Amino acid sequence: MFTQDWAVDDTDKGQPLYQMIHNTLYHRIVSESLKPGDHLLECFLAEDMKVSRTPVRKAIIRLEKEGLVRRKRGRAIVESVSCQDIEDTLEIRSALEKLAISDGVCHVTQEGIQCMERANEDFCRTLARGDVLASVEADEAFHDIIYQLSDNRTLLKLIRDFESTMYRFRVRALNTLTAGSWFRNMRPLSRD
Repeated sequence: MFTQDWAVDDTDKGQPLYQMIHNTLYHRIVSESLKPGDHLLECFLAEDMKVSRTPVRKAIIRLEKEGLVRRKRGRAIVESVSCQDIEDTLEIRSALEKLAISDGVCHVTQEGIQCMERANEDFCRTLARGDVLASVEADEAFHDIIYQLSDNRTLLKLIRDFESTMYRFRVRALNTLTAGSWFRNMRPLSRD
């Protein structure tokens, strides 16, 4: 059925099986090895992954809640991402980040500033060498420092719930943008 190796990502064997299946499918969707419109059939995934259908179904339900797939009669279809989806998501993210920054300003330390500088340098370095996934991870690390400084647990929960959507958009945006030349001009943050 599938032309891919469907080995389950078991890097954290302490996780429930459905979570490991979710992680495998999630990374394939985000990296676009599973494309919008691709069908995920529970029975074939279970057979190919050598697991029962129950953890596959639970993983797909979670992907649906994250907006990565839509389910229909025992199958899931990888969702596409429209420009409007991206604009709406960025608008919400911007509002949440403004709140995190305004809350975090009074908690910022020299160590926090140094962590942000290192994360920004990592982002620029990984982007310059064209490593999109590492760039997204570095960008997330930078933003996570800002979120942590806010010391607002409710805000952190909202942001965490929103991260899977943002991760997918970041990967897509960086894949598109690294094809251009703008990223060569990225520079680490400066205190000046």
